[in-house]
Amino acid sequence: MNKRFMISDENSLSPWIYVMDNEQEWDEPDGLFELMKRISKDVGGSIHAVENNFYQYTIDGVDDLIFQWDGCFGIVVICKPCKRNSTIKFLKKYL
Repeated sequence: MNKRFMISDENSLSPWIYVMDNEQEWDEPDGLFELMKRISKDVGGSIHAVENNFYQYTIDGVDDLIFQWDGCFGIVVICKPCKRNSTIKFLKKYL
């Protein structure tokens, strides 16, 4: 089954965008990987681990975004504060 995602804090000013999946598996990063695969397939980019960071990734062709998972916050997309609105618009294509 494909996961469905939603942004849980769309009106925040934080550069951290919290994304929830319909299964809400906070202890498993499966949702993060599915979301990144959807995006990487569409943009034609590879997924890369951020050096020396556990569960942080970038995607070729998706500039300035870091995709992260942890047991406390779940799926987080980190962007530049000035690009928050455009990042949310971009992410909504894959939710």
